[in-house]
Amino acid sequence: MQAIEAPIVAATVYLDVARIARRGTVHLTAGEHVLAIGPLPNGLEPDSVRAAGQGEGVRILGVEVGTTYIDRPPEATLDELLGQLEELDESLAALADRQEVEKARLEMLHHMRTSGGETLPRGLALGRLDLAGLQTLEAHLAQETHAAKERLRLLNRESKVLNKKRENVKAQLDRHGKSEPAQRRQIRVSVEIDAETDFTLEVSYVIEGASWTPLYDIRLTDSRVNVNYFALIRQRTGEDWQGVQLSLSTARPAVKATIPFLSPWYLGYRVFPAPAARARAWRGLGATVHTLAQADMDEVPPPAEALEAAIPEAEVAQAQLERTGAAVTYRVGTAVDVPSDDSPHKTLVAAFHLDAELQYVAVPKLSDEVYSRAKVTNSSPHTLLPGEAAIFHGDEFVGKTQLKRTAPNELFSLPLGIEDRVRVERELTKNDVSKRLMGTTRRLASSYTVRLANYLDKPAKIVLVDQIPVSQHEQIKVSFQDAFPKPSEHSDLNILRWRVTLEPNEQREIRYGFTVEHPRDQAISGM
Repeated sequence: MQAIEAPIVAATVYLDVARIARRGTVHLTAGEHVLAIGPLPNGLEPDSVRAAGQGEGVRILGVEVGTTYIDRPPEATLDELLGQLEELDESLAALADRQEVEKARLEMLHHMRTSGGETLPRGLALGRLDLAGLQTLEAHLAQETHAAKERLRLLNRESKVLNKKRENVKAQLDRHGKSEPAQRRQIRVSVEIDAETDFTLEVSYVIEGASWTPLYDIRLTDSRVNVNYFALIRQRTGEDWQGVQLSLSTARPAVKATIPFLSPWYLGYRVFPAPAARARAWRGLGATVHTLAQADMDEVPPPAEALEAAIPEAEVAQAQLERTGAAVTYRVGTAVDVPSDDSPHKTLVAAFHLDAELQYVAVPKLSDEVYSRAKVTNSSPHTLLPGEAAIFHGDEFVGKTQLKRTAPNELFSLPLGIEDRVRVERELTKNDVSKRLMGTTRRLASSYTVRLANYLDKPAKIVLVDQIPVSQHEQIKVSFQDAFPKPSEHSDLNILRWRVTLEPNEQREIRYGFTVEHPRDQAISGM
């Protein structure tokens, strides 16, 4: 068996694993040989190993994955790592002492300023201190306080850097120290050579411990969305990737390809709960209907939350897109280094433009604020995977949201926060209980007026969402009265939608009503 040096030349990262490619050249004489590559990490999947090669008169007879045993790391390596750890611990201890000194200085300055509030006026009264001296002292205390705080900030920043270095050294000790198992994988390739030649062997395998997640920088300008599609790569496979050709794939090799099978759908008699439990169930159903009604409101976006730090723009070469079946592979143009320390490494996958339609959503029953959103069609060739997106409206940072999986040509929406220049107001204009009884039935009538106003300098497409009650009993009848204008949509759960366009400075009213009829001897809930 002959060992061959075959460094990693390429890595294709999937969403939860990676395919590694190694290549090495060896000079071989005529006859049969067994070429060994390793030691390799234990996370290697044996069934995924493939071998190929280039050479005159060379035949690959077989490939197998075996086990090899490695010696412990050289004592010199361990001593070097332990020495680095000791130096970092000493530096952190000295840094902690300096931090304590600055904290004590701040406490002393604070004490001088607070205690001076009592002693300094007395010194002024007795003539021991004049006003100019008091101002000079106050300025000196303020200057010293500011300087001490600035030094403490720098020390805290230095402490974070040293702690990060210590974590990296500790991780190396964990990988190479006594905790490292001695058993490793080894790829063995059997070849047959007709005549002496140089043979280039290529092997590939799937390994656990690598992943990539999408990250987006989305900027809306007028009716165009600019998308920067980033990839955040992490790997802890146990082997560093140095100068490799990196590819990112949307394929999911871990997902089973078996088509799901439907089991029989059986029906049976329902066991009804006791009266008290049934009442609680009805109340719970009412809450469920309310939740469903909210969920049906065309995904009304919540107020955006600010990110601590926005994704910076960067001039980075885009990845080359290749499509194979349902999967997409992005090939990064330059060789990259990705160490096996599980730290994030960001690279640009693609940058492209999409057309957008700006809309405003009002749900006045729940909020008197109007939310803006962009309806976007993914006209790019890229599948947008689930991931976090930082959203900008022009130069203004809006916040963050989570994108869902979006295929090419699929429609998706982006929340853009609250738009104060579009207003909504909802008023109850009628709430009567009929005094006339129709047999044993009582009739309730309610009406609402919703006022919309657009103070933008351009037309506003507004989606107004409201609702009327949903009956949960056959003896409770809800009737929707004539509305002006009529709603564009009326769902089975009585969710109402109006789609209107207001010109700049235009105001409009929408009126609607409903009636509820129920047995007069029964009290109803929810009204």
